[in-house]
Amino acid sequence: MTRSALAAELRAVGWGPVLGAGAAAATVLALDGTVWPSGPGSVTAWVGGALLAGAAGFSLDQPAAGAVQSVPTSRGWRMAVRACAGLGALAGWVAYAVVWRAQLAVGVPAWWAQVLAGGALVTVGLGLCAALVRRGQDEPASTVAGGLVFAVLALGLVPVPGDVLVLDLSGERGSTTVAWAVIALLGAAGLAWGSRDEGSRWRETDARSAGH
Repeated sequence: MTRSALAAELRAVGWGPVLGAGAAAATVLALDGTVWPSGPGSVTAWVGGALLAGAAGFSLDQPAAGAVQSVPTSRGWRMAVRACAGLGALAGWVAYAVVWRAQLAVGVPAWWAQVLAGGALVTVGLGLCAALVRRGQDEPASTVAGGLVFAVLALGLVPVPGDVLVLDLSGERGSTTVAWAVIALLGAAGLAWGSRDEGSRWRETDARSAGH
């Protein structure tokens, strides 16, 4: 990808929704650390993580693709540039974990369990959005973000069959670790599938966007 193509792709990202969802996540996580200090394993923290995953997913929405329709490049490179927002979302989750670990009086989860869970959330958010974009949905991120928030709220209320405590970040349950690893792999598979080129379909989508 040339520098002009990279710049065009970055301009095509809908930064408003990305930053809006990121700000909402930061607010929720800040409240969890101050007003409701329950820690990274709390439902409040998981809602913040789901919003961070949604923020990453918003970078894959397609209405802005018309801005790069004149710059030929592969779907894989375009998805790679856009998915970099996921790294920012994961960095926000890690920063939240670091703040909590700095409070010696607070019981903290295993750092690797928290990074795995946060990475899985961000990956599955990106994977779902990438797959839905390839299936022809222009703006799937709002639905995906809402679904992830609903999912973590449901997991906090309804036990999962097989005694798998999905929201447990102690690192002491192998079943929980396996569950998050599987979720991360499914998200990565969705992102890889959504990033595959389909001949001229991407360019045709861009042309239709430019014509509106």
